[in-house]
This record gives sequence, structure tokens and C-alpha cells, in this order.
Amino acid sequence: MIVSTVITKNNAEIEISKRENIFGRRKKVSNSELVYLGYYLFEIKSLVKGKTKVGYAGVDLISGQFAIMNLQNINYESDSKECIPKKYFSKDKAEQIVRKNVIYNSFSKPKIKSEDIKINFIGIIQYPYWIGYFKRKVGYDFDVIDAVNGKKQGAKMKSTFIKLILQ
Repeated sequence: MIVSTVITKNNAEIEISKRENIFGRRKKVSNSELVYLGYYLFEIKSLVKGKTKVGYAGVDLISGQFAIMNLQNINYESDSKECIPKKYFSKDKAEQIVRKNVIYNSFSKPKIKSEDIKINFIGIIQYPYWIGYFKRKVGYDFDVIDAVNGKKQGAKMKSTFIKLILQ
């Protein structure tokens, strides 16, 4: 499944070129491209106080980063190809990552027993991101924004995108 983009290339470049703080300079985006990052998508059903809650989580195929997926108001493109990178995490390893993170994140909320959590594999989705390249004093750098909701991606995901670009 391929998730449809919402943010246009021009809007992405505007978002990427914004100052990060009051002392920073505006970045001049020299080039931008749309890339798709593959995720194992899981449905999580948990029993909390007698009610079943449903949520979605993903684990990226390249570096195994866990993400809570908000799939409300998301459209999918009709033509979908599953693009699996050369080096990727196995589905079993991804399920372990999801289970560990769901149980870890549930400790702050009403406690959930591991047997009250059901994790179902849905499939692989291709999620879009805009990468904007810009020149620094020495060399080039890039920033990434989510092509669905326009949120800038943090430093934790930067290494994942470097691996994606180098493939």
C-alpha cells in the first residue's frame, strides 16, 4: 500500500526553509525530492478496563524505528508496489519491537498485561516524505518533512533517511 501525499513540493520547500530558532537563518532549498519509506504496519488491540482499544503502529524497514501510526484521513494510491530495501528488518523482529514499545508505553497509562495485547500484522506500507537539500558553509545538508501532515522529522530519523538515500 502506498500512502498518498497531501503536502505539495512547494509547500514542503517552504516548510523546510523556515528558521529553526530566532538566531538561525532561513535555508535556501537547492533541491527537493519525494521518497517513500517502507513500514511494517501492525494493528494493536488492547483490553483496557473491559473495553477494546484499537491502534496502529509501524516499524520502518531500514533501521527498525518504532512509530505510532495515525491512519485517520489517510488515502492510499490505487497502484501499490512493495519496495523492500536490500537490508531490512524481519517481520518477526519488527513484531518484537512493537510488543516491547506498546508494553513500555502502557506503563504510564492504566497497566496493561501482555496477554491483553493482540498484535496483528497488516502489511507493508510505503509512507511519503519530502527531503529538502540545502547548502551549508561547508558541504550540504538536508531536512525531511512528512508528506502527509507536514511535520518536520527529528534528528533520530536522520540516520534512517541517510541509509534510504544511499540505497
